[in-house]
Amino acid sequence: MNIETIAQKLNLSNSTVSRALRDCKGVNPKTRAKVLRRANELGYHAPKGDNVTHGVALLLPGNSIDEIHELASRYMIAIGHEVAQLGWQLYMVPIPLHEASILERKETWPKGLTGENVDCCIVVDVISAKARKLLASHFKENIAMISRCYLEDGVSGTGISDYDSAMTATQKLLDLGHENIGWIGSLGSEDISRKRFSGVSSKLFGQGLRMQAEIWMDERTPLEMKTVDSIMTASLPDNKEKWPTAWVASNDWLAAKALLWLEKQGLSCPENFSIICFDDTRIAETLAQRKLTSIVCPAIKIAQGAVKLLDYRWKKRITEPTAWIYPVSYREGDTVASVL
Repeated sequence: MNIETIAQKLNLSNSTVSRALRDCKGVNPKTRAKVLRRANELGYHAPKGDNVTHGVALLLPGNSIDEIHELASRYMIAIGHEVAQLGWQLYMVPIPLHEASILERKETWPKGLTGENVDCCIVVDVISAKARKLLASHFKENIAMISRCYLEDGVSGTGISDYDSAMTATQKLLDLGHENIGWIGSLGSEDISRKRFSGVSSKLFGQGLRMQAEIWMDERTPLEMKTVDSIMTASLPDNKEKWPTAWVASNDWLAAKALLWLEKQGLSCPENFSIICFDDTRIAETLAQRKLTSIVCPAIKIAQGAVKLLDYRWKKRITEPTAWIYPVSYREGDTVASVL
């Protein structure tokens, strides 16, 4: 006796029967009672390993699938493959850019989140603490975030150690003789940027050094070069000799923008300054017109890991939030050099 047989007998979907048997939220009480009664009549026993069909809502930044950025696209493809391997159902739920607040109230949730077949959720992008807690409560902690986790909010996740990775990036620059190091951070993903900023600061402090420049840019709105010019000009002294000889950028898009601005000021990379960043996306390299030196996040493993983490939690009946951390790699580009 299996779930498929019960579903056929009751003319219900496999996912609805699965969720009713596991007492998931969102199932009509009458439907749940009907499923449990028929399961008992048929002598159904839950299989070991919980080999059932799950419905995964994948929250992505963008108004439509066509607008999803490059890194999120990598996540989406890897998640889709992993979900298919398990025989689960995947429901794409694009979240309008700069409108993530719609997740803070169930009344404004996109339809893909409230479907009767959806019993778990994967989130790609930054959402508020209020939204995280609401999603965690709704899905009974069967939620995983990509590249971040918030154990205090009951939210599991897969990613890297942003703090340790930033320390690694800083050490690379120190090994090349740089002591005058600056920071360029993103306000669009501030939680990650703050952890990376702390890693850079701690590494410098441990060497008896301090951050020579701290610049933050808001990527939640289109970051045009005139905005970059305004921020960089206001943040740096007039005397270029006092500018950092090396920079750590919280992502490669910011690195590309800063690199172009610095070169417009008459400096050459890496002859006059070095820059190291995170993410390793092709679109940033196209903008910079060179191979960026990067701390490479294992995007495919992180995305696949989010699905595997949910599967692991189902099978082991884990209720406490969990974090799976993956190692990064260093990709040598042409944007760093030794101090002359």
